[in-house]
Amino acid sequence: MVCNIREIDCQEAKVWAAPLAIVGAKLWSATFTGLAYYTPEIVKGYTDLAFTDAVLESELSDPKNRFLAVESNGEVVGYAKLEMRKSEPCIQTKNPMYLSRFYLDRSHHGTGLAKKLLDAVNDTATSLGFLSLWLSVWELNVPAVKFYTKHGFAKVGEWEYPFTSQGKQYVDIDWLMTRPIK
Repeated sequence: MVCNIREIDCQEAKVWAAPLAIVGAKLWSATFTGLAYYTPEIVKGYTDLAFTDAVLESELSDPKNRFLAVESNGEVVGYAKLEMRKSEPCIQTKNPMYLSRFYLDRSHHGTGLAKKLLDAVNDTATSLGFLSLWLSVWELNVPAVKFYTKHGFAKVGEWEYPFTSQGKQYVDIDWLMTRPIK
């Protein structure tokens, strides 16, 4: 299995929008369908809004965002999205960068590829002058919480994560986690 992690240049937004939209919707659906109140209909309603080609192209084109794509044998199997944005008050680490998405197909869990992606995230953030990372993770997404904790992230607060599906508003409680870049 040949795996490659590469940073996507914002000039490549049109090329990468569809592949990232497809894998994002697929992996978000696989993670959340069946957890708590996440019915297949709620998940589809959300992914149909959040993972369109137009949304991803806009995000990829934004110079405040950085994307890292994970390819295995020529297929996109995950990605990370970093954002240069103001952190929440509970984030006390120095000069933090927001890790807003970290997706990897389950077929690659336990292979070390997630750690390699996190290392690439660290390298990208460091190259931009950031000294720490922060993220939000749904409190009921236990595998993700375990992964982040294993890799040095600590819970420092919570926030409400609102989202819309099928015209209805939902709110999850996400943990805010942070750590210095190693």
